[in-house]
Amino acid sequence: MTVKNIVSDNTTRKNPVKILQFGGGNFVRAFIEDFVEVLNDKTFFNGNIIIVKPTKNGDYSTLKSQNGHYHVVLEGIKNDKPVSQTKSIKSISNIIHSYNEYDTYLDTAKIPTIRFIVSNTTESGIAYNNQDKFKESPAGEFPAKLTQWLYTRYTAFNGDPSRGCVFLPCELIENNGAQLQQAILQYIDLWQLSKDFKEWILNSNHFCNTLVDRIVSGYSEKIANNLYKKSGNKDALLVVGEIYHNWLIEGPDFISKELPFSETDLDVKFVNDLTPYRKLKVRVLNGAHTAMVPVAYLAGVSTVREVMEQKELSKYIHDFLTQEVMPIMNNDFSEKEIQDFITGVITRFKNPYLEHKLLSISLNSITKFNTRLLPTLIEYYEQKNALPNHIIFSLAALLVFYKGKFKGKEIPIKDDEKYILFIKKQWKDFDEDQINIEKFVNNVISNKLLFQADLTQIRGFSSLLSQYILAIVENGVLNSLKHVKPTP
Repeated sequence: MTVKNIVSDNTTRKNPVKILQFGGGNFVRAFIEDFVEVLNDKTFFNGNIIIVKPTKNGDYSTLKSQNGHYHVVLEGIKNDKPVSQTKSIKSISNIIHSYNEYDTYLDTAKIPTIRFIVSNTTESGIAYNNQDKFKESPAGEFPAKLTQWLYTRYTAFNGDPSRGCVFLPCELIENNGAQLQQAILQYIDLWQLSKDFKEWILNSNHFCNTLVDRIVSGYSEKIANNLYKKSGNKDALLVVGEIYHNWLIEGPDFISKELPFSETDLDVKFVNDLTPYRKLKVRVLNGAHTAMVPVAYLAGVSTVREVMEQKELSKYIHDFLTQEVMPIMNNDFSEKEIQDFITGVITRFKNPYLEHKLLSISLNSITKFNTRLLPTLIEYYEQKNALPNHIIFSLAALLVFYKGKFKGKEIPIKDDEKYILFIKKQWKDFDEDQINIEKFVNNVISNKLLFQADLTQIRGFSSLLSQYILAIVENGVLNSLKHVKPTP
């Protein structure tokens, strides 16, 4: 068989660029790009994407070498039958590195057809840093880079209101659109940019809060090899996800007319308030992911599906959801609605077609704990005056995970270096008997850099966390799980 690079069999659509996308990771490529292909096939949208690399490390060289072409494979159960779809992505016009190609990046601000700004820069991406400089090429934080881009656009079009944009951030943080706008306004003040520019941001641009949902497992060598055998195409960027998808957008009515999802079979809804939906999804699906990762990985399991196939681990996730998440969601949804959502999530976790690697979910786990588990922990304690044992066990496993080694095996940790170094320093001091487990725990949970709440104020928390850490280190995860009591 003749090996063909995917580029040779694909032609990029000849559409005007309508979307500037920050981030090109697995999730956004299997979510936004898939949706845009459907819009282009089924509606009048006719728009392409430019992808911007927002961070310094990495270069998207593979994506560039394939001219932005790759396959999305969606698999799952639909109407009780197995479904598999392979889609060719051909709506990406360019890939730009904001550091290596800064001038080219700014030049995209002068493209009149760009209307939508999409981003997926992880839960720590929408941030403000008062050390960022306007004249940097580029400034450090993602919202700072975006402010530079917007100022270039404002200047190029002389403040034309029609050249404002619609922002659809996909980051899993509360009020992601509002937070992105707030960060941009802070940079305008920090850099003393014009009042007229600020008014243009406020009046001619629209920042939508959104909530995305699709499990994306990433690259599959097995599926890539099958594709190669069938077509001769070699695709290094093939990405696998589940059939299930949902996108909730909180924004003005006119956006639904510009993005005609209603003319497709995509599950996209425009809502007045996505707060309760976000809480349910983040606490249940994302919370379960974050709770399971360190626990299951230290138990020797590598994928989400394997977690659900392992008796003790699947029980742990079930108990976490029903005993700790479900009781504090009753103000927003009925018990049946919550139970149905939990059942659906468990079914999705068991998807036989997905190989969702725990290590891929472990990226930025400290931030994920803060956004996905910490609110449940605090609300449960405040409402029930009791400790959520399963969340605390997960935190214990997370701190052991961040030691970087367990049972003689190295653990690859991907997170902010300052988090990793701090926790490893505590482990070093503990192993050298400079501090005991109580001091170790107190140093960690009182660190405001790590946690967005003072966990030392929760009665009994540090003691139980200390017990769980020692149990995991001495007896392993599965043996320790046997002694995790049901949450009252």
